[in-house]
Amino acid sequence: LHDHYHEYSVSQVQHEKNKQEISMVEIERLKKANSEYRDSIEKLKEIFDLHDQKIYLQAEAFYSLMKTVLELVDEKYQLKIERNKLRKELVDAQARLIEFKDE
Repeated sequence: LHDHYHEYSVSQVQHEKNKQEISMVEIERLKKANSEYRDSIEKLKEIFDLHDQKIYLQAEAFYSLMKTVLELVDEKYQLKIERNKLRKELVDAQARLIEFKDE
């Protein structure tokens, strides 16, 4: 009986050691998985930050382009106004010339 009890005790102790080893292996596996998960989150943050920067730069480029377009449109409009003034002056000068010739 004593021998059986001793074998049982040794068996129980071994069983507990095995459970602890399995637990330690499981803990290490979970730590590694957690570390990989955190690394993945960091990589995603970097990707999102780069994406946000890209969107910002595209918005800046679009704003700059639109500003240039509006400046060109305004310049063209100012040139049309100037051209119309010059045409009016030309017509007025031609009218005065005709009046001068008639006199």
